[in-house]
Amino acid sequence: MMLQTCGGSSTELRFAAQAYIGSSSPSLPSKNVNKGKKKKYGGILPSVLRALQAEKDVEKALELYYGKLSPKEQTVILKEQSKWDKVVRVFEWFKSQKDYVPNVIHYNVVLRALGLVKEALLWIKHMKLRGIFPDEVTMSTVVKVLKDAGEYDRADRFYKDWCFGKIELEDLDLDNMGDQQAISLKQFLLSELFRTGGRSHSLADFRHMESSVRKPHLTATYNTLIDLYGKAGRLKDAADVFAGMLKAGVALDTFTFNTMIFICGSQGYLSEAEALLNKMEERGIRPDTKTYNIFLSIYADVGNMDAVLQCYRNIREAGLFPDDVTYRSVLKILSERNMVEEVEVVIQEMEKLEKRIDESSLPLLAKMYVTAGLSERAKLLGCCEKRKDVLEYNVMIKAYGKVALYDKAVSLFRGMRNQGTWPDECTYNSLIQMLAGAVIASFAKTKRLSDAVDVFQEMLRADVKPNEFVYGLLIDAFAEDGKLEEAKHYFHVMEDSGISANQIILTSMIKAYGKIGSVEGAKQLYEKMKTLDGGPDVVASNSMLNIYAEFGMLSEAKAIFDYLRQKDCADGVTFATMMYVYKNMGMLDEAIEVAEEMKQSGLVRDCVTYNKVMACYATNGQLVECGELLHEMVVKKKLSPDGGTFKVLFTVLKKGGIPAEAVRQLQSSFQDGRPFAMQAVITSVFSVVGLHAYALESCGTFRKEDVGFSSFAYNAAIRAYVAYGKIDEALNMFMKMQDEGLEPDIVTLINLVNCYGKAGMVEGVKRIHSQLKWSS
Repeated sequence: MMLQTCGGSSTELRFAAQAYIGSSSPSLPSKNVNKGKKKKYGGILPSVLRALQAEKDVEKALELYYGKLSPKEQTVILKEQSKWDKVVRVFEWFKSQKDYVPNVIHYNVVLRALGLVKEALLWIKHMKLRGIFPDEVTMSTVVKVLKDAGEYDRADRFYKDWCFGKIELEDLDLDNMGDQQAISLKQFLLSELFRTGGRSHSLADFRHMESSVRKPHLTATYNTLIDLYGKAGRLKDAADVFAGMLKAGVALDTFTFNTMIFICGSQGYLSEAEALLNKMEERGIRPDTKTYNIFLSIYADVGNMDAVLQCYRNIREAGLFPDDVTYRSVLKILSERNMVEEVEVVIQEMEKLEKRIDESSLPLLAKMYVTAGLSERAKLLGCCEKRKDVLEYNVMIKAYGKVALYDKAVSLFRGMRNQGTWPDECTYNSLIQMLAGAVIASFAKTKRLSDAVDVFQEMLRADVKPNEFVYGLLIDAFAEDGKLEEAKHYFHVMEDSGISANQIILTSMIKAYGKIGSVEGAKQLYEKMKTLDGGPDVVASNSMLNIYAEFGMLSEAKAIFDYLRQKDCADGVTFATMMYVYKNMGMLDEAIEVAEEMKQSGLVRDCVTYNKVMACYATNGQLVECGELLHEMVVKKKLSPDGGTFKVLFTVLKKGGIPAEAVRQLQSSFQDGRPFAMQAVITSVFSVVGLHAYALESCGTFRKEDVGFSSFAYNAAIRAYVAYGKIDEALNMFMKMQDEGLEPDIVTLINLVNCYGKAGMVEGVKRIHSQLKWSS
C-alpha cells in the first residue's frame, strides 16, 4: 500500500484511533506497511531512475544517457529525486551537457527542492542570532518545508527542539547543501512566514520556554506532523500526535481524518478506518474525493470488490466528482480482475464528463479485453487515443510490453507512420528489447538457457544494447539453475556495459550463491547492498534469511529477522522463514511466538501464510488454534484451501484422536476429488478440536443440499453431531444415509457406538459392537 518506509509500532496507532472511535478491540503490535505505488514511466526513464537510486555517483549513473534525454524526461528525473542534494547534482549534470537548453521548469523544480530548505534554515538562523524565537506558525512552516524535501529526521529534531524552547544551530548545517544560489528572504517571508500574521517571541522568553514543554495549538501543525511521521514510516509517532491532538481539543479537519484513515487502512485496520469515516461525518466534516480514493485502495487490497464499487458510487452520491486518481485506480482494480461490465460503466461515465483515459490504464484495459475474447474492443482503445509525439508512442509500446501484449505493441509501432509520427532510436530499442526479453524469459522458464544466450548474442550483433531487464532475466535464470559462474559472468558483463546492479539483480546473485551453498559469497553481496540508498529491501533480506535457515545458522537468521522487525519491514515470508528455522531446530516455543506475532501483525493474509502458521500450531499440538485459523481462513476471509492446507488438516485429525479408518476414508475421498470431500474434512477438523459451533455451521451444507452424499460425508456429519451431543440430528443423518441406499461402513459403525453410548442406549451399543467385531 501507501507507506513503505518502516519504523515504530502500530499498537499506539490503534490505541489513538480507539481513543477517538470508542473501539474495544484488543491492540495489535507492529506490522508491515506498504507505501503508495510510484508513478510508472515508459521509455528509458525507468532505467535512469533505477540507476540513480542504485548508484551514489550521479555522474556515473547518468553517463550512459548523455544526449539521450528530452527536456520532459529531464523534468521527470528531477522531480523523482527524494533528496535535495541529489536534485542539485542531477541538475548540474544536465547543465554540463553541451546541448542543454536552459529550461524554466527545471529551475522551478530545483528551487522548490533546494531553495525552500535553504531559505527556511537560513531564516531560522537569522532569527536565532537576533534572539527571536520562532512561533508555532514559523515552526510548522519549517517542518513542512523539511518534510516536503524528504528531510524527515531534521524535521523531527527541529519540532522536538522547538517544544523544549531551543533551536540547535549545529543541526541547521548549510555547508553540505550544494551550490549556494541567491535567496530572496523577502519572498520567503511574504509567501510563508508572515502570511498568517504570527508573532515571534523574544530572547526574554527563552528561559521560561526552556523550563516548560511547548505544545502546538493549530490544526495545520498537527496535520503536518501526522503527515511527516506517516511518510517517514514512524507510525507510533503519528499515533502519538493524533492522540495529543484529541487530548488538546484541537479541531480536526478533512486532512486529519484522511491521513489517519490512510494510516489505519494501510495497517490493515479496516474497521478502525471505517469508524473514523463515520466519526468524520458525525462531526459535520465532509469527506472529499481523496477520502474515497483512500478507501478504494483499502478495499481493493482486501479483495472486497463490492465495497470498491460502492465507494466509487459514494463519490457521486456525496455530490463530489471522481478525479484522475479515482478513475485510474478504479480502472486498474477492475481491469486486473477482468470485470468487463463494470469497467465499461466507468468508461461511459468518463465519456459523459469528457474525461480522457489515462495512458497507464490502456495496457491493462487492452489485456482485459483480450483475455475476455474481445480483441476488437482492445483495438478501439488505441484508435480513440490521439497521440501527439514519438515520446507518447514509446511510452505506450513500453507499457504494452510490460503486460506482455506484444501484438498490440507491434501493431502500434506499425501504425505510427500512418499517424504522421516516425519511430526514433528509442522506439526501435524498446521494441527489440521487449521482444528479445520475452523470448529470453520464455527460454529461461523452460530451462532452455543456451537458446536464451543465443538471443542475447543476437541482440549484441544487432547493436542493440541489452537493458537491466534482459540482464536480470539471464542472471536470475542461471541463479535458479544453480549455475553461479554463468550468473557471475553476465553480472560482470552488465557492469562493464555501464549498467549498475539493482536490488533485484543483486538478490538473484544472493540466490545463486545460496544454491551452491556459498554462504560467505551471499553474505558479501548482502553487505554490498547495505551501501546502496535505502539498504537491502525485504526481498533481499528474506533471501539471505532463507540461506541462513537452510544451513541452520540460528544467530545470523535471528539478526536479520530482528533487523526487519525493528524497521517494521518484516513480511509474511520473513515470519514464515523464521518459524521454519525454529521448528527445524526443535524450538517449538519460539516458533509459536513468531507465529503469534505474525498473526497479530495482520500478515496472515493468504493461503500459504495460513498454512505455515497452522502447521506450526499443529506441530506443537495447539489444535484449537489450528481450528480457529481454519475458520478465519475459509469462512471470514473466504480463501480457498489448497493441498498444503489439507496436509496440515490431516495431521490435526490424526493428533486429535479420530479413528485411523476415518482419517484414511477422508484422505482417500480428498485425493480422488470426490464432491464435498473438502467440506467433510473441514467439518471433521472443527469437530475434533472442539469447535462445535463451527462444525455445526459446516454441517449446514449437508443439510441444505438435496443431492445424495457419499458415506464419508454422512460420517463426517454424524461424527460432528455426536461430538456436540446432538443425538437426534446424528440419528436423522444416519437415517437419511440409509434412505439413500448407503450401507453403513466401519466408520459409520464407530460413530454409532459413540452416539448410542452418549445417549445411554446400551442395547444399541452392544448391537453395533457385535457388527464391528463381525466386520473385523
